[in-house]
Amino acid sequence: MEQNSLAAQLKLVTSHEESVGFALIRTILRQNVYVNRISGINTQGYFGVILDDNSTRPICRLYLNAKQKYIGIFNGPSLETRHPIERIDEIFRHSDALMNAVAFYE
Repeated sequence: MEQNSLAAQLKLVTSHEESVGFALIRTILRQNVYVNRISGINTQGYFGVILDDNSTRPICRLYLNAKQKYIGIFNGPSLETRHPIERIDEIFRHSDALMNAVAFYE
């Protein structure tokens, strides 16, 4: 069982687009919180952004591996709203919602 978990982790590769999206989100959020408080987690289905390296404090998720791309922004620990995006720089359109997601935990 432990070997299967390790094998799954080895298959996860953060794409260039996910890295750029994460950098954009950190750039937006650094206005309100220290950048070192913002972490990323890669999973099979999305790239997650969390606060304080705590998975119970999700900020958003990037769904970039399908034809239709989304940014899912959290309004609390379990309420995610997905917004379709065509290009990664459209993340800037959601700056206020991202800052509100962080403010929920402050």
